[in-house]
Amino acid sequence: MLVLGVVILAGLCWYFLRPGARRIHGRTRSEWIASLATGMSATNIDQWRGLGPDAVPMLIPALRQGESPAQRWYRDHWYGFPKWLRKHTSFPQDPVSIRLNSALILGSLRVDISAAAPALGRALQDENPDVRVNASLVLKSLVLKLNPGAKARLVPDLLVAIQDPDQNVCGNVIQCLGDCPEESRVITPALAKACDTPAQTTRYLAVQSLKKMDLTEAARGDAAPALMHCLGNGDMVVCMTAAQMLSAMKCDPKREVAVFTEMLGDYRPARQRIAVVALGKYGAEAASAVPSLQRVAETGEPRVREAASNTLVQIQK
Repeated sequence: MLVLGVVILAGLCWYFLRPGARRIHGRTRSEWIASLATGMSATNIDQWRGLGPDAVPMLIPALRQGESPAQRWYRDHWYGFPKWLRKHTSFPQDPVSIRLNSALILGSLRVDISAAAPALGRALQDENPDVRVNASLVLKSLVLKLNPGAKARLVPDLLVAIQDPDQNVCGNVIQCLGDCPEESRVITPALAKACDTPAQTTRYLAVQSLKKMDLTEAARGDAAPALMHCLGNGDMVVCMTAAQMLSAMKCDPKREVAVFTEMLGDYRPARQRIAVVALGKYGAEAASAVPSLQRVAETGEPRVREAASNTLVQIQK
């Protein structure tokens, strides 16, 4: 047991006492990382920017600072080291500050940071909400610059983070997903579910991202049930967006026509009109809705009657 303890301690000493390898702009890698534990002044940010592309490979591991077993052990036991050992080892830095500021610096760099996308995606599950917010903000400005393969690898992390209780993280992630239309097959159901949130801003962002989806790709997934659920949403914008997507995709025309026909019996003219317009997109496939449409064309509110008359013409062509 003693031998094992000596081996572990020797390994930790090597890890934390090892030379900082080559110097980068006058500092070792460990010194650059340590600088992230302090407040991010304009001077500090400029110094990191001055590193150019060399900054990215240092900031990527910094996003996981303090998460490895060795780092946690060192932080928890450093105060128990003998004095002579503490003199020759670095003071444990605040890992949360390092992770927080590494995301902040990445977002401020004027070089390509695409290589950091996977690490930023993992940071969306950080235990600290501020780290998650910073990571989501950086990703929001980065996603459009990623190639389709990089987006595909990032989407699983985004789909987990869309459920984040922090509305800032959730909103940023929803916007990221909207910029990944190549992955519409798996993204559309998640965005449709996000429309159920009580937060109006989140619903608005989810709708805007839904409008960016590739409908051909979305139709290949399990989007239709999620979108049909949205038809019952009290937010008319959510309801209308779902209706437009469903009537364009036509994944299950028979079922969808039945749902829209049922909507014609709603007492709210706005919902009736949404259903009427959607049914017109199905043409002859909506023949079963004709009796209900004729009733609405006779008894509905003026705009609904007009729309119903037009839809009847489209169906009977």
